[in-house]
Amino acid sequence: MFCISFGLSIIYASFVLISRLPTAATYYDKTIELEDSPQQLLAHVSHLRGLADSILPQQQDDNIHESIKQTQYWNVTSWLDYEASHQPLRLTSAAAEKSNYMCSTNPTSINTTIAAATVSDDMLSVSLSPSSLTKVWPMTKDYLPIYINFRAYDNITRPQDNGGDVFVLEYQSWSSSSIGNTTVKSAAFTNDNLDGTYSATLFLPRSMPIDHLNVTLRHYYTCHQGLKRPVELKNCGDICQLDFGPTVWPQLGYAILSEVRKSSANYPSKEVEVRCSNFDEVLFGVWKEEEIPYPNLMSTNADWYPIYCNLEKDKLPPLRGKEHKIGDSTMPYRIAEVGYPYSPHRGDKHDVAYAEALWNTLRNANEHDIVVFGGGLHHLYHMNFNPQSISKILIKSMCQIGLVFPSDEEILLRGPNTIQQHLNNRVDQTALNARMINWELRSMLIRHDYKLENLCEHIITDLEGISISALAHLADDTGNIMSDSDKVAQLKKRHNFNESQYNSTQVALSRHLAHLSASDRKSLYRNRTIRWIDTEMFMLPRQEEYRPKDKVHDKVEFFFHKHAQLYGHLERISNRDRLEQ
Repeated sequence: MFCISFGLSIIYASFVLISRLPTAATYYDKTIELEDSPQQLLAHVSHLRGLADSILPQQQDDNIHESIKQTQYWNVTSWLDYEASHQPLRLTSAAAEKSNYMCSTNPTSINTTIAAATVSDDMLSVSLSPSSLTKVWPMTKDYLPIYINFRAYDNITRPQDNGGDVFVLEYQSWSSSSIGNTTVKSAAFTNDNLDGTYSATLFLPRSMPIDHLNVTLRHYYTCHQGLKRPVELKNCGDICQLDFGPTVWPQLGYAILSEVRKSSANYPSKEVEVRCSNFDEVLFGVWKEEEIPYPNLMSTNADWYPIYCNLEKDKLPPLRGKEHKIGDSTMPYRIAEVGYPYSPHRGDKHDVAYAEALWNTLRNANEHDIVVFGGGLHHLYHMNFNPQSISKILIKSMCQIGLVFPSDEEILLRGPNTIQQHLNNRVDQTALNARMINWELRSMLIRHDYKLENLCEHIITDLEGISISALAHLADDTGNIMSDSDKVAQLKKRHNFNESQYNSTQVALSRHLAHLSASDRKSLYRNRTIRWIDTEMFMLPRQEEYRPKDKVHDKVEFFFHKHAQLYGHLERISNRDRLEQ
């Protein structure tokens, strides 16, 4: 694998990082122009050193540039699309091969994994070049991609040779200079290599020397248990009684710090000059805060900084209309709190709030108003749907919004926020399932070109058991969407509920949707698109504490104000893009 490092005796003022994406029909090529330092490029030129020793100086320039041209780089969208299309099948196929998720050895232990790790190719490796990816991440003036690979060990210190664990690496750095102290924080889920090893890419600051680095490991699930729905994990025994962490990993911290210092000595700081062109780029970043000396933790006053683009907040145009946010309790400043919108039997009134938001508010909205919708955890946690069914139900909500509020403005869709679980002594909600839902949603959007009409007319059909006018859905024993006839019978039998108990707003909404013909729907959907929001990287490293006896909600409510600011930026980017079309 070719390292991201160039340079010999020639000083290169600049180079171009070219993203070559797997399918031109799906992805867009992105070119990022970055300047680089001769010292940095020289430090990690192992691939080209052999080349330099064997050729004449006058030939070196052409050979180096040819190597650069042959190197393939990820951009944010291509990487997230790749994950969404590959990870679910990889993980579920591997789990199916392991006798219904059973452990072949003792469960993995976070403590033995950390204790056994020494820097070597097998136990723990830290480098500027990945060992198993076909593409690499571009380095910038401010951030250096560091590739991590480690092996998991069970609770009696035997190396694992199968996958199935869910780990999170969280890291915070502290730097000091004449102008003050700066701390940077981020986190990443590891990639399961399905052979007992796990990998991740961490993005370390390089614009000023790092004085201290703290790395912790969290462990959510082992033996592929993270793929199970919460309802299936109620009696999973010792496998679910893990030490979740976070546990400090000093060896990894030292190894990363050594690599970064070696690579970034005397490296000048410069912001990326590329304007954030899509939501993926905005949401791929780190948290940064000034005046936080070591070893103080980052506060909720930290700010979000994209890694590969400049947000240019001051240049974003104002909205032409109002914002209408609908979602679960993690949605800031919502007009309606809606966890699961299709459960009239539960008594939590989310179904009523949803119907009233659509019929009473959105139906009367301005043409240029923008809608943000988010959810998925209630579908999983309370209603026991599987990720595929949850994704379809979330798309159905998009369709119903489009049919009561026709507009050319994009609908912004956010799936479930991944939930930190390391403060609990028992896991009852899975972060991996949240990722599976988000991957499934992203894949659906890609397959249907993000077009509302394509999604609604191909996914929301009576054949799938998803009537566009139905205001109730239940899951069967496998988490699939129950047929309408079975649903009606179950609502009456188990919950003594029938359709006569809907309020007048729900009846009006359902009748409106039921009376629309295919031609009517096509006209109302227009050429409208859905814009996808993935908050995983934004939310995962947040500095929060849970409320007492509350496993879901943070005391400061998920960086509540920062979270709201993020949606404001995304809404204005959507508005900017509409104006530039």
